[in-house]
Formats: sequence, C-alpha cells, structure tokens
Amino acid sequence: MIRWIVWPLLVLILFGLLYTWFYGGFSQVNITRSKAGPFTLAYEVHQGDYRDIHIVMDRVFDALNEKDGLFTTQGFGLYYDKPGDVDTDSLRSIGGCILPSDTDPQALTCGCKIAEFPHTDAIVAEFPYRGKASVIFGVMKAYPAINKYLKDHDIPAAPILEIYDVPGKKIRYIVPVGLDSQQLTVFLN
Repeated sequence: MIRWIVWPLLVLILFGLLYTWFYGGFSQVNITRSKAGPFTLAYEVHQGDYRDIHIVMDRVFDALNEKDGLFTTQGFGLYYDKPGDVDTDSLRSIGGCILPSDTDPQALTCGCKIAEFPHTDAIVAEFPYRGKASVIFGVMKAYPAINKYLKDHDIPAAPILEIYDVPGKKIRYIVPVGLDSQQLTVFLN
C-alpha cells in the first residue's frame, strides 16, 4: 500500500525538479556593468498589472507580422514603477518588440509607437529563457540580485528593461544607469 503512495510522490518530485531545472530555477543570475543599446522599439504603453504586459507584447508582435510582414525575435517590457510602492492598477510600463537593425521604422504601418532606446551605461543581468516559466523564475531570481547589486554599489533604482531574446535563449534585465528619468519617461507619451 505504501508503494502506491511513495512511487507517485517520487515521480512528482522528480518531475518538479526537472521542470525547475529546465526553466532555469537553479540557474545563477550573472550581473555585469556594461553598455546597452541602442534599440529601436515598436511598442504600446500599458498601465496596470505587469503580469498583463505579455498581451501588449503579443499585440505588437502580431501587428508587425500581419501589417508589415515583419517577424521579430526579441520582445521587451520596460517597467517604470516598483510593485508595492505603486498601486497595481497604476503601474506604468511599455511593451513590444525590438526591431531588427535593417528595419526602416518610417515604412512601418503597424500603428505602434516607434522610438529609439539610446546607447547607455547599464547594469545587465542575464537569465536563461526557455518559455514562460523562465520569466517567472527570472523575476524571482533576477530582481533580488539586481536590487542587491544596486544597493552594494550605491546606484539609485531606475526603470528596468527586460528583453526576451528567443533565438539567444536568454532574458536580459537592463538597468539604464546612464540615462536620467526624463529620457526614459519620453516613451510613455
């Protein structure tokens, strides 16, 4: 009788460990100080729960694909406010796609906002990307590591750009320390 309980429990535990390993739950977050950008962003402004930003990214991806025949491989979210400090329905972000470098933004008909994220000094953290669960594990591991790094190096908090690099199979968390808040809030207009 005990075997019928132990074996399924062991299989469930093994599955949970493999799932966690595959999606990066045991991965380390590598943080460096480097340069980031420039990136040409196609995006929409979002206000509300950050968990809903994927809907905005999908909408921009679909618009670029259907209206302009452009297939992008890097999605992004730029998150302005710290959850907990701002009410969930007031959280500000933008989401969309990073355009390939050979794209002429003037020729796009997708109806998305287009802007240049400038070249800047940045704190960059990387985490493996293998699917939606990687995003959850990444948030759980990257943000505490980034916040510790910022505190240890006496760097003020700033909006964070998350880039979901599908072919590179990684998520990059970019804290643009070389830009002032006015340069970043321009995207919200």
